[in-house]
Amino acid sequence: MNDYTTLPLEELFEQAVEDLPFADKQATSITQGSLTEPYRGEIEYSEEWTFTAGQLLDERLVGGGWIELRKDENADILINGFFGIARNGDWQEGSILKEYEALQGWYNPVTRTWELQIDTY
Repeated sequence: MNDYTTLPLEELFEQAVEDLPFADKQATSITQGSLTEPYRGEIEYSEEWTFTAGQLLDERLVGGGWIELRKDENADILINGFFGIARNGDWQEGSILKEYEALQGWYNPVTRTWELQIDTY
């Protein structure tokens, strides 16, 4: 078993990004929050990422959105993701998901796996 509770939050977040099962992951350099400064006893941190989600005929499917880490005052840690998917990265005209749909994911730091599904929000 993986004892993720001993890892610094930065390393745990990096591990979750590494374990996201898509190629060509690129950080956009847009972040929110802090992994080191508590806010009301909680940690909230998000980074925006893009990645190759697949191929549709001759078009590359690009995923993009947020990976978020939350640590509450009880020291419970939750890492999740929320992503759109677009043909050739055209977010204005190329989305392949319906309105109010997204690729949503939840990271299990014990098994180092993501549970991913397309669902409405």
